[in-house]
Amino acid sequence: MFSNWLLFNLAEANLSQRKFAQLVNVSQETVSRWITGRHYPQAIYRARICKVFAELIDHKTYDQLMKELK
Repeated sequence: MFSNWLLFNLAEANLSQRKFAQLVNVSQETVSRWITGRHYPQAIYRARICKVFAELIDHKTYDQLMKELK
């Protein structure tokens, strides 16, 4: 489930919802909707999310993160 994946990676990257929202260029409310499962991000946002996590989590690559989403 995307929301669990997102929460896990936010913790791994030590990011707050607010900071993460800024990095992905969305509102904090949007991040909250993703976390609660009310919305699922469009492909462009999934790519941005993976890029942010790949830059902040040493042991994960962009490709690995994208595969985890499938």
